[in-house]
Amino acid sequence: MGITLAAMALIAARDGNDAVKDQVNLKSQVRAQKALSEEKVSGVRVIQANNAALGSSAIVVGGGTYPTDENAAPTPLYVSPVSFLAHASIPIDSAEMVNGKGDAINLVTQNMRNASATAAHDMGRAIFDGYLGAVEVTTSISAGAIASLPVNQASGLRQNKIVDLYQTNGSTKVGTGRVGAVTRDGDGTCHVAVSELKDTSGATLTGSLAAGTGLWIQGFLTPAAAQQFCSLSSAVGSADLYGTNVASADWTGVDKTLGDVISLGALRGLCDDIASRNGSDPDVFFMGRAVFQDWEQLQATNIRYAQGDTLDPLGKNGVRPMFRDKPIVVDDNCPDSQVFAVVKDAYLLGLKRELSTLGNTGAGGPEVSQTKLSYLIKIFGMMNGIVDHRNGVGRLKSVTITP
Repeated sequence: MGITLAAMALIAARDGNDAVKDQVNLKSQVRAQKALSEEKVSGVRVIQANNAALGSSAIVVGGGTYPTDENAAPTPLYVSPVSFLAHASIPIDSAEMVNGKGDAINLVTQNMRNASATAAHDMGRAIFDGYLGAVEVTTSISAGAIASLPVNQASGLRQNKIVDLYQTNGSTKVGTGRVGAVTRDGDGTCHVAVSELKDTSGATLTGSLAAGTGLWIQGFLTPAAAQQFCSLSSAVGSADLYGTNVASADWTGVDKTLGDVISLGALRGLCDDIASRNGSDPDVFFMGRAVFQDWEQLQATNIRYAQGDTLDPLGKNGVRPMFRDKPIVVDDNCPDSQVFAVVKDAYLLGLKRELSTLGNTGAGGPEVSQTKLSYLIKIFGMMNGIVDHRNGVGRLKSVTITP
């Protein structure tokens, strides 16, 4: 019986996009729980980065002299949406063998679900950081592969994903590799099988991967600095935002090094530092699963959970962990050794286009691959992080994880 391109386009637009939406929520608890504010953007968003208070502020008595005039103009920052793309590939012979409407829907939606899971994970991880970890020990390459590569964090690595490899400086690309099985070591680090190691020309990599080589989301560092995704890590720890140096006065985040397991005092200290800088306590906290397990152990008798309601993604009877009456969101995309605290109007997500099929018919719909016997369906979305008040974003880093 088979399935035509026109029918495939209709299924992709109707049933396929529902499958894509499911993956966005499954792969990112930040998105699923609406933990960060989201703003629909129509194009480039302009932020005015103010350099905190002016020195010309003073109490003046009647007849007194004005304080010295000081006019510190804000620095405009330009936020461009970043594109996320995945291809759903449907073998043409499988499409020709489709027998009935049910088979056709299953074929299209299953392939779209698999492809969109990758793009949705990229989106979810980019919110925290495009950096996925670093090679811990220089390791030899054999026939373009490494059977067990030690990496200093596991949270961002997903099996079968292609990652970019950069030298320690983060600016010189080494090549790419495909992630295989990821074996967690229990302390936030891991060993990962890597295959298809290639240099920037596409040739098989030889020699070794040096200690400190960084693994990154594929394409994350490809755009110019001004067009790269602004993650929570960038908002906290980077001197430059959107390609402009704004690390002055209140335009710095609250970045603290713990060097120990998570503690009540450490989280209190982070909250207090944000409140003293921003004027508001954090509205939400983000932890990875490993750090949260230590938090649960620490708070065994004192931990508090809040009841959900009918609009809660966790369900009316679901519960969520809380600290100072604010939710703790456990997201597997959060770097293993870090905890984030965010004032909601300080960092938000600028959404230009939700992840969905790129067009329904014609040039934007399903098409025949030029290199493989397959039909392709493009899944596409546009988003970036928007920093409105940088001093409302905080991080605890170097958090030790109990094995």
